[in-house]
Amino acid sequence: MNKKLKYILIVLFLSFFSNSINAEVINNVVINGNKRVSDETIKIYGQINDYKQYSEKNANEILKNLFETGFFEDINLSYENKNLIINLKEYPIISQLLIIGEKSKILKKK
Repeated sequence: MNKKLKYILIVLFLSFFSNSINAEVINNVVINGNKRVSDETIKIYGQINDYKQYSEKNANEILKNLFETGFFEDINLSYENKNLIINLKEYPIISQLLIIGEKSKILKKK
């Protein structure tokens, strides 16, 4: 086996091994801060599954997927005691719009 091929195999092995070391097994997903969007909707949009190994790459994908929905102003992910904790801040909703001013006088064409 030539030297270059050995080097490539070692690099591939180490990269695969290091990814599995940094992965966390998740037993539960805890979602905080959501008022309008349900937990299940967040899991679906974030492509989040219980009982899965999550790495930093997975966390980045979850963040990207959730930010792309346009529902959230801020999202934080953390791992604690085999729990994936998602803290959210939803964008505010406009519940009422008041327009205050003088009535316009529309000129009619003759």
